Amino acid sequence: MTSSMNSTSSNDNLETYSIFWLDASVNNEENITAQKKLRSIINQLRTFVDPEDFLDHVCYIQQGDLTILIVSGQMGRIVVPEMQKLAQVSSIYVYCFDKEANLQWSQPYKKVKAVCTKLDELIDIIRVDQKNRGRNEEALAMDILDRSSTELNEEKKYFEALDFYEKSLAIHEKHLPPDHPDLGGSYNNIGVVHRRLGHYDLALDHYNRSLKIKLKSLPGQHPDIAMTYLNMGVVYAYKNELEQALIYMKRAQTIYEVALPFNHPDIVKIKDDVNRVEDNF
Repeated sequence: MTSSMNSTSSNDNLETYSIFWLDASVNNEENITAQKKLRSIINQLRTFVDPEDFLDHVCYIQQGDLTILIVSGQMGRIVVPEMQKLAQVSSIYVYCFDKEANLQWSQPYKKVKAVCTKLDELIDIIRVDQKNRGRNEEALAMDILDRSSTELNEEKKYFEALDFYEKSLAIHEKHLPPDHPDLGGSYNNIGVVHRRLGHYDLALDHYNRSLKIKLKSLPGQHPDIAMTYLNMGVVYAYKNELEQALIYMKRAQTIYEVALPFNHPDIVKIKDDVNRVEDNF
């Protein structure tokens, strides 16, 4: 079978991220225009029309380099199960004609971030995800605060972060299944910013939305569920609702003690948090 592989940079080592696009029609006129837009996000872009040729090349991605895969629905069924196992492929986007059919087969694969039927939507999602990628959003919110020199500036930076996260969430809500784990993470991170702004009821609302999704999409003893329970407990403690705080902190503690080694820092921390709340009763 004939293949096409185009590189937009003469030195692959200059970039950590690249885009691989696998589609029998990848080099038609519309898709070539889209490639130019994608290069403004990630310069290194390679195209393939043959799944076997793609699989041969993807195995040679260097350790430490990461690739974003755009794939047609038909070819996605062939390659996505293997890409789920490959650490160098960080995210997958399915570009297709039948969104519902491709949502059904792709939903079990957590690396599939979106299923799109329009190129502009696909490009917008990749642009937003690339801004978010690699960030621990809780740490980012902390960093925003640390860089502020006054209380006024701190608050302004948090509102800027909140606006960014909410726009990102709005795009994901349009293109991801309602129970996708990434949506749970987005709601949790928005809750974090609201908590740091002192918007405790809004924080709890977003944590509850996050929890609802995580309980459906993750195993019951997953540490991410414990993290959301802990975040909720912290907010209740700030509200001086200590009984509720203990309920959620102890739920987090129970999961951490099952899911993590006994001397894990998260277990040590949750025990300290529980003891501190109990001492204030």
